[in-house]
Amino acid sequence: MIESWEIKFRPEAESIRRMAKEFAEKEIAPIADRIDRENKYPMDLFEKMAKQGLFGMCTPPEYGGTGLDLLSTAIAAEEIAKVSMSASGLIGIQAAVTADQSRNSEARNRRRRTYATW
Repeated sequence: MIESWEIKFRPEAESIRRMAKEFAEKEIAPIADRIDRENKYPMDLFEKMAKQGLFGMCTPPEYGGTGLDLLSTAIAAEEIAKVSMSASGLIGIQAAVTADQSRNSEARNRRRRTYATW
């Protein structure tokens, strides 16, 4: 039986975790209840998330993303989810829309350019 479990992330992933956690606590936590209660997502928060780099993390740079790996996206989404599943869901939806599944599809590449930099 395992008594404790400790996961060590690469320094880059740990940096993303800290960034997402700080952003979530400062920008999302204070308004998370209101978002859920009113069933409306504030566009200014969406824009702040984009400026913070929470979108396009696993999208290649040539399409406007940062080219990080899926683990980095999952780590950021997990930290955001600790204060708001709604906000975390936006990260997941954006990652799914821009997932690197077919580099040869021009339609997919247009979507990447559009959605990676929301």
